Amino acid sequence: MRITPHQIALRDGMPLTLRSPEAADGARVLAHRVLLTSQSGMNLNGGLDHVAEITVETQSKFLGEIADHPKSVAVMAAIGDQVLGMALVRARNGWSSHVGDLGMGVLESHRGKGLGRALMTAALDATERAGLWNIVLAVRSFNAPAIDLYESVGFHRIGHLKSMAQLPDRMADEYIYQRIRRRASGSFAIT
Repeated sequence: MRITPHQIALRDGMPLTLRSPEAADGARVLAHRVLLTSQSGMNLNGGLDHVAEITVETQSKFLGEIADHPKSVAVMAAIGDQVLGMALVRARNGWSSHVGDLGMGVLESHRGKGLGRALMTAALDATERAGLWNIVLAVRSFNAPAIDLYESVGFHRIGHLKSMAQLPDRMADEYIYQRIRRRASGSFAIT
């Protein structure tokens, strides 16, 4: 599912564009992933070794599939050709087609300026329009800024998974968060 591109201003007044990435953005998005992983690898699954295995062609194909999917949503924040942050909600299939798995990341240079909230709001608004009303995410237990953001937009901690990431200096736990919203028909309860 694609969102309508629109301009926003961060807390510091910096203007940028929020839009859905397309297959043609593969190189830009991959460069963003490499930089984000080098800055925040302990908060992400995979690490630099994993990202190094991704080709521009593979990234482009994935972005095209997300853009063409009727329920999955990707939102990219960019200034010109530089990707500053992304949020992705990937829809599940079958009996769980109302559920989406969320992941997001913002470059260090743009954290604390409202970009994460803008990405999250755009992604969640689009998923609700697409019929995804149950959104799930995992976050490292030490990532307090992300946890604060998730809780402020209605996510609730529903689980604690022990030793989910083997970091260079320690094992890291993850929290599982969930956000359930009532559908327009009113047929589902908010929890």
